[in-house]
Order: sequence, then C-alpha cells, then structure tokens
Amino acid sequence: MCLDEASQTFVVAVVYVDDAIFLGPKKPAVDTMKQRFMKRWESRDLGELTEFLHMRIGRAGQSIFLDQAQYLQTVLERCGMQNAKAVPTPLPAGYAPTKSLDKAANPELRSRYQTVIGSLLYLMLGTRPDISFAVTKMAQFAANPTEDHLKHALYICRYLVGTPNYRLTYNGAAGQGLNACTDSDWASDVNTRRSTSGYFIKLASGLISWHWGQGPKYPPGTYWIHWEYRQQVTPMCPVGIGWVHFKCPLPWDSNLPRPEQAGYI
Repeated sequence: MCLDEASQTFVVAVVYVDDAIFLGPKKPAVDTMKQRFMKRWESRDLGELTEFLHMRIGRAGQSIFLDQAQYLQTVLERCGMQNAKAVPTPLPAGYAPTKSLDKAANPELRSRYQTVIGSLLYLMLGTRPDISFAVTKMAQFAANPTEDHLKHALYICRYLVGTPNYRLTYNGAAGQGLNACTDSDWASDVNTRRSTSGYFIKLASGLISWHWGQGPKYPPGTYWIHWEYRQQVTPMCPVGIGWVHFKCPLPWDSNLPRPEQAGYI
C-alpha cells in the first residue's frame, strides 16, 4: 500500500509473479502509480481489470462480482465430469470418509485423485467457499486414497456441474462493514477424533476470507462445551473471531463456570 499525504489518498498494488493490479479510491493516483511501475519494470497497461489469476471480475453500479466459471469448465473437462449428472450438495448427507487400510494406494489412482483435489483446491481458495468443507475433508486422504475417496471427490465435481455460475458479490451500496462468524463441532472425525472448526469474514455482504480445518484431539470421556461468537465490526470495535470452550472428565465439575458465566476470550 502506498500513501499519498498530498492528495490524502492511497493506492494498493497486488503483484503475483508477472501479473499486477493497482486499485484505490482516486483514479488519477492509481494511474500515476501504474506509470511509475511501468517505467521501472517492463510491462504494459491492459486497461480496466476484468480478470486476475483465472478469476473473472465484473461490475454493475456499486457492485463487484468475482467468479471462476471459465476455469471451472476446464477443471470439469480435466476430470472428465463435464457431462456428469448434477447433485444438490458438495457431499452426500452424513458421509464420513475413513482412511485406507492399505499401506499404499495404486500410483495411478493416487495421481488422478491428487489432480482432482488440487484443481478443486484452487477453486475453493478463489471464489467457491461453498465447497470449502468438502474439499478440505477429502484432501486429508490425498496421500493414500481409495476408490471410495475418488468417487466422492468426483461427487464434488457433480455439485459444481449444477452450480457453474456461482459467484462472490460485493455490494458497495449495502452499507455493511466487516462481519465475522465462526463455529466448531466436537471430535467428529472418526479417524482422528479431532474437531472440525471454521470461520468466514464478510465485507460489503460478500465473503473475503474463509477457512475450515481440524482442531485439537479430544480423548474419550472428555466433555467439551462451546458456543459461537460473532461480532459486527465498527470503527470503534475491532474484529473478533473465536469461541470459548471448557473440557473436563464427565460428570460436569461444578467448580467450573457455567457457559452463561463465561465471557469471550
């Protein structure tokens, strides 16, 4: 980020390998920064931003849209799923994958599985938070996948067949600042007894950050209390994401504070 005290504005530069974008609230300042950049490094001005890192960028009024529809079609063709029957969810309801009992997977199976998961990971990280949980869950088996794992990785592709035009929308007229939510379950992974937790952060009614991952391992006989914490951010109140939890052997220890007595930490 470059600050210009004279004009009381700023310009943000995002550079990835040989691609760069410049943005800011005042166009003259953005143009000046681009010219300075182009004088030092050989490059050319491609005009108004319409695509960046396989993400298509559109505008309408005060709204901005991000999607990877074109890249999605490439992924479906790469996986041989472009003509597959669509399904309504990224994974079947109640599906709990288990690790392989074999010491090593077939090299051809492993290679195809990793290709599918790798392609889906880029979609998930770019503009498709709706497949975040499913892709993260199936990526845990990339080192030693089974045919069942591959079947359900391709099941995610079938969901994408039915949702090719999903996109992130940021509405500047919505008047919404940062919103953050987080949640977690309790030792739901049948393979590791680890908990799955996640969060997302929204700005202008659109997601700007999201993550799903595994938490600590809880042994049998542990009782864990948690509840969701969410807070809308204002200029006077910084962002806070987290949850409070207690754990103790059953039965409940009366000396521990009850949930309603505990606060955010």
